Amino acid sequence: MPERTPRALNREFEDKLAMTVMRRVFSKLFLPAPVTTAIALYRSVRYIKEGLSALWHGKLTVAVLDATAVTVSMVRGDFATAGSVMFMLRLGEILEEWTHKKSVADLAGAMALNVDKVWLQSGENARRQTVKTSLSSYSRLSARDVCSGRREIARSDVNENDASACTMSARGQV
Repeated sequence: MPERTPRALNREFEDKLAMTVMRRVFSKLFLPAPVTTAIALYRSVRYIKEGLSALWHGKLTVAVLDATAVTVSMVRGDFATAGSVMFMLRLGEILEEWTHKKSVADLAGAMALNVDKVWLQSGENARRQTVKTSLSSYSRLSARDVCSGRREIARSDVNENDASACTMSARGQV
């Protein structure tokens, strides 16, 4: 299961986006041109370095295109455009990171075993359905493999404080 809830993940990235936009608005409204030029020069180093690194390794990637856009704007003396390009690239990076983390969290949630009842093996051929919270340590669980119809016996490692953390390890076939 993901460490954070989807709501917390969304909130984290909303905050990142909001802070990025607020910093941009603040710098456009309140900082003088020489300071914004210095900030643009400082931030451009990262993009130019990534582009040159890609070229050095013989690759023509998006990093080269980004570096070209930033460098051409700065060579022309248009630091405002270079700053805008880097701002948009930063927004794209934040959205890409959010998309990746959200996809991983959604996949983990979809693959999670969300069951309330399990089959408890009480004898050689006797099974009964029970609520998973009533399991004790080393309970023998029975599960059917949907594809082959085989029945497997497993032991559960049940944390006494959190019975919902039930992990099964296969012990063999019956």
